Amino acid sequence: MEYGKTDFLSDFTAEDLNHVMHKELFEYWNQIRGSKMMPPRSDFKPMDIHKILPEALLVDVYEAPRRYRFRLMGSSFEDIVGYKPTGDWIDEYPDTEEVIRRFDWLVENKKPYFTVSRLPWGENKDYEYYSALAVPFSSDGQNVDKIISSNFCY
Repeated sequence: MEYGKTDFLSDFTAEDLNHVMHKELFEYWNQIRGSKMMPPRSDFKPMDIHKILPEALLVDVYEAPRRYRFRLMGSSFEDIVGYKPTGDWIDEYPDTEEVIRRFDWLVENKKPYFTVSRLPWGENKDYEYYSALAVPFSSDGQNVDKIISSNFCY
C-alpha cells in the first residue's frame, strides 16, 4: 500500500502493514485470538503491547442503534487531532462518516481491516494521512463489542 493513497484492506497479513506498531497489534491480536473468531477484551493485556498504546484507540460498540464511543485515545493521537474525546460518541464529530463506515464493516464481518486515508480532522496540520489497523473483540464470541485500533499519522 502506498503512502498518500486512500485504500482499505480486509484480507492481509502482517507483512502488508506499513508500520511496526500495526504489525505488533495484529500479531498480538492473532496470538490471543488463537482458534477463536475474535478474542474477548478480557484477554487483552495492555502491558503486552505497551509501546503502541500512545497511538491506539479503544472504542466501545453499542447496538440498537449502532453507535461507537471513544473509551480511550492514546496521548500521541490526542496531540495530533487536538482534543481528548474519551467518552464522546464518534458520530458527534464532523467528518467521521468514513471511520464509522469502516467500523460498521468490521462489526458486520467480525474481521480486522487496514486502511490508509487522508486525515480529515484535527488541529495538527503537520500530518496529511494516517494508517489504521482495527481489530475486533467480543465478550460473547459472536458479537463485536470493542474495537482496538493502532493509528500512525504522517
